[in-house]
Amino acid sequence: MKIKFKMKDLLEISYFLGINFIQGEGEISMDQSKYIMKILDKFSMSDCKPRSTPCEVKVGNHSDQNEKVDPKRYREIVGSLIYLATCTRPDIAWVVGRLSQNLADPRVEDLVTAKHVLRYLKGTVELQYRKSHPESVKLTAYSDSDWGNSADRKSTTGIVSS
Repeated sequence: MKIKFKMKDLLEISYFLGINFIQGEGEISMDQSKYIMKILDKFSMSDCKPRSTPCEVKVGNHSDQNEKVDPKRYREIVGSLIYLATCTRPDIAWVVGRLSQNLADPRVEDLVTAKHVLRYLKGTVELQYRKSHPESVKLTAYSDSDWGNSADRKSTTGIVSS
């Protein structure tokens, strides 16, 4: 970037806003292992049993029949997961999107799913998001959606670009 733009070198970044940065030749790696450990501790999940998937195969539809849970606590968990999904953990983005649909009226099944994600993070705390700089830049984008596929008739859309 220094070739194309006039800029001041502030040295390489190593840690910022809960994200660890490792810069190599033509590559940058990012992880949030410290942040993950912090939220596991905050939500009393430090000693939990790790899971190998971000969620169950079939995430239950929100049911008004289930018992309500503390919405403030649920929102804190989901907010922490949103930050992770946005910054370095696209592997949890889908389930976090599902959890976000129930922020106004969370139920026990929603909290169980959120805790499942925390258990998954416990087992994958060292995963890194890596981006390499190719010789030639080629933009590729994919999208997918479902139109009113769930029981509540809400649609879901996803976009991936590289």
